[in-house]
Amino acid sequence: MSVSHPFHESTPLTQADCLLVLARKNKEFDFPEHFHREYELNLIVNAEGAQRIVGDHRHIISDLELVLIGPNLPHVWKRNVCKNVNVKEYTIQFHRELFSDDLLQRKALHAVQQLLHDSSQGVAFSKEVILAVYDKICELAEKSGFDAFIQLMEILHVLSKNRSEYTVLSSIKCDALDKRSLIMNTAYSYIENHFHEKITLQSIASFLHMTEITFSRIFKQKTAKTFVEFLHDYRLQHACRLLKDTQYSISEISLLCGFNNQSHFNRLFKAKIKCTPREYAAISSDVSVV
Repeated sequence: MSVSHPFHESTPLTQADCLLVLARKNKEFDFPEHFHREYELNLIVNAEGAQRIVGDHRHIISDLELVLIGPNLPHVWKRNVCKNVNVKEYTIQFHRELFSDDLLQRKALHAVQQLLHDSSQGVAFSKEVILAVYDKICELAEKSGFDAFIQLMEILHVLSKNRSEYTVLSSIKCDALDKRSLIMNTAYSYIENHFHEKITLQSIASFLHMTEITFSRIFKQKTAKTFVEFLHDYRLQHACRLLKDTQYSISEISLLCGFNNQSHFNRLFKAKIKCTPREYAAISSDVSVV
């Protein structure tokens, strides 16, 4: 997909989750420039020569890369002159609400507070710091529940210890939301709360006190998808989680995700996920949500 501006990504995290861990081999850097409401910590291994773009910052990376991205900051990694096809990537995403202002103002967390503040411009870490947290990040994909949350805290603690060991990247802070982004956040919240019900373009535009045409235009500009495409993708994301983490039948999952017609659900799932729901449930996933 090619877009001329960053699009607003909706991550699989729900309000009930603490963090998401994605571990994968990345042969292609084909995900377009984007931003999202969550913090993101990216560890990339064996991608020397790839290009990092964070806000207005551009840089050719080495074989070991660790960057913390703040909420709403556009970012992307491009293959550029990287020739290695055995690139490993570990992505950790966590809610901005996970650490309240009251908590971050405690003395023990002042350094973490500063790190999260700096991440609004993107932060890249020194090789020494990367090596100090490398194993902890790799292990995080195998942990769950409270253990995973504590491991994330330990990682952030190590990363924040010495401000001289990381570099602030972009000259522009992107934490603040413009009017259209605020509209989108409200739209996302509406979808999160009602995706299992019947949602139409008319109903969500009416909820936002907008015309369907205006809402559709803003939504397409921010997500590079139509509203219907986005809603289908969101429902399928949730279906994937239920297939992985629950014992519901496929027909039950179809209904729980807002699909009243199981045949329609199966067709969409096969077209987007490239396998049937039953096949997906049978394979192990590289995504861990805590």
